[in-house]
Amino acid sequence: MDIAFTGEAAQTPDAVAYQMKDYVQNFYLPWCGPNGVTNVHGYNRVVYENIYPFIDFHVYSGRSGQKIAFVVRPGGNPEDLQLLLNGQNQLSLDFWGNLKILLANKWIVLPQAVAYQVDGNNNVEMLNWTADYVPNNNTGVVGFTFDAYDSNRPLVLLIGAVAIDPPAFTPGVCYSTYFGGNGYDLITANTIDMGGNHYVTGNTYSSFTNFPGTVGNNIFMGYPSLFACRMDNMDHVVWKDFFGGSGAGQIAWGIDVRNGSDPKVYVGGWTACTNFYCLNGNPGNDYFDASGSGYNNGFIVRLDHDLGILEHATYFGNETVLIQDITIDPLGRLIVVGQTTGILPLHQVPLPAGAEQWGFGGDEDGFIAMFDLSDRVLWSTPFGGTFLDRATTVRARGNTIGVVGSSSSTTFPQALNGGGNQNSSTPAGFSDIMIIEFNQNGDEQWGTLFGGNDIEDPGYHGLDIDPVTGDIYIVGYTRSSNLPLLYTTDWHDATPPSGNANGFIAEFSSTRNRKWITYVSNSGTGGLDAVRVGQDRSVFIAGYAHAGFQTQPMGGLYESNAPLGDQDGVIMRFDTDHNYLWGTYFGGDTPGTIDKVYSIALRGTERLYTCGKTNSPNGPNDFFPLSDELIPGSWFNPNFQPGTDGFVAAFCIAPTAVGLPNFEATGGSSLLAWVDDGGWWSVMGGTPGLQPLFICDAAGRVVQHAQMRVPSDTPLRFNTASLSPGAYVLRIGERSAKVLVVQH
Repeated sequence: MDIAFTGEAAQTPDAVAYQMKDYVQNFYLPWCGPNGVTNVHGYNRVVYENIYPFIDFHVYSGRSGQKIAFVVRPGGNPEDLQLLLNGQNQLSLDFWGNLKILLANKWIVLPQAVAYQVDGNNNVEMLNWTADYVPNNNTGVVGFTFDAYDSNRPLVLLIGAVAIDPPAFTPGVCYSTYFGGNGYDLITANTIDMGGNHYVTGNTYSSFTNFPGTVGNNIFMGYPSLFACRMDNMDHVVWKDFFGGSGAGQIAWGIDVRNGSDPKVYVGGWTACTNFYCLNGNPGNDYFDASGSGYNNGFIVRLDHDLGILEHATYFGNETVLIQDITIDPLGRLIVVGQTTGILPLHQVPLPAGAEQWGFGGDEDGFIAMFDLSDRVLWSTPFGGTFLDRATTVRARGNTIGVVGSSSSTTFPQALNGGGNQNSSTPAGFSDIMIIEFNQNGDEQWGTLFGGNDIEDPGYHGLDIDPVTGDIYIVGYTRSSNLPLLYTTDWHDATPPSGNANGFIAEFSSTRNRKWITYVSNSGTGGLDAVRVGQDRSVFIAGYAHAGFQTQPMGGLYESNAPLGDQDGVIMRFDTDHNYLWGTYFGGDTPGTIDKVYSIALRGTERLYTCGKTNSPNGPNDFFPLSDELIPGSWFNPNFQPGTDGFVAAFCIAPTAVGLPNFEATGGSSLLAWVDDGGWWSVMGGTPGLQPLFICDAAGRVVQHAQMRVPSDTPLRFNTASLSPGAYVLRIGERSAKVLVVQH
């Protein structure tokens, strides 16, 4: 469909772009040419000046979505406005006055235009009439109706989503945003580099993508397309890339960063596309295969850290070779794992001493492949028995490379006693957890099966290694009623699954003894997909659960003790003694909705970043725990697109807050505040108008923040009954002084 301006006074001006966004977009898809389309900038606003005499047309994006506006300057005649819609099948109005446009058996709706004027001080004055659409089905022309207005001031007709005021805030959530477009969007993996940059990857079925938002639509025909995005340590988007093929399924499962003076970002997954965008970064000196078999080949992509420029992209393997996860080891080498029907690329350089070279077991095997710093295959091998085996996730710390997957084979040829009591070569049930440990040369140090009398599967990112002790943590799903639980005074859940899957946690010591094994989900259904051990050895775990999951409140952090929808994400925190410090559901409250955390990453000891998918909207009648951190330029999208969106949510886990605003008084004013027995706060002394409000506990942690409209002659009142009794620090606006409030 084409929209043009028509009538005797209509003109065709060129677009003028304003406020260029500071991030770039790169496109590496089959139709983008041999070098892709790179360094594409978005703009906050595009203006067509004088579409009619003294009438301008604005296209821009706000936090509540895309908008268009007609600005009638003094001297302009609003009766000139006529839109010619070519290519539509039908025009009509709904009950609310919205314009409905039928296009290819789908209705496009333009909201009714809101009319307002702007005075010399840039103040907005709403008018008591709306500019109704006047559609003509025979000609395809749409006009507008008008009423009285001051012709000496600009008249604005705004078409678009209503602004959200105040900004979204959920207590205990530092930052939370939707991340998606108008189709199915999924974030499958995330990671954080040494500089605090946060990276996410996944796939999107959206026909246009507004994550992070740009004026206009970016059209992708991959269905799905793959994406990667870098956000800096203030959550500003630096770049986003779209890559892959078209015509078949594909998904990215792993992302990691080779740190150093010239950091590189690696993404791995699988694709069934025969036209995957391939680029040989260093011909003859790296691994490169541009011949896709159309059988779910693995893929590896390397991106420049600074601008996201694609440096290398290749298929990996022929026939069925699925890359399920990737990691970068301490030496900077890329390691990929997954499952294969037996055809793996061979090593291109001499094998490391002791590197395992096992044969193909049968059906499908797990595999591991390591690359040198030039991205040549250094070592690869399949592993597993005669039936279905797969490697799901991989981590590397110190001299240890750990691989976890699942096996339904009757024997496990790679069983090897690692020195402890977890040493099994035969499955206990239909499918067991498979664990293999290698040293940095690829020499096996330990191999075992672990499970109960039914099915176990590890989470997508359900493996990590303690940075101090070398203990291995594994989380996942189980249907077994006799998992070999192990606990003394540790927190535990001894309730076995009752027909559905439960989550589980298993810790193995550095000597490969069983150390801590527990179910997670109590009487409900759930599973765990990710585990990460922090620098301080705190253990963070995430996944999903229905009703029955045991929660644990922790001061200053988000708490939901029941699923708000049909299925919510879940997040847990333990200390080194297995004390349960924090546990919560995380999701929306619309009946029947499903939310899930796929991956987590830690920024030092300050923040936990979670990501995944949600089909929970947020609006007047629906809730999803969004939080705008109010950092200028940080990416925040409160708009849920029907279907499924990705999400990113961060939790401030440090004992003291990081980057708090300066609480010293700057204007000499002070606050007078008191709290009644019902938890209602009354505050006098704030600067009138819309102001940021912060409440911190005695340790300096922000426990609540919001935008509040401060009245000029009456107390500001708000309720914080959820806060525990104690001392708090309250700040409203930049000019406010310190005030200590004790809640009784």
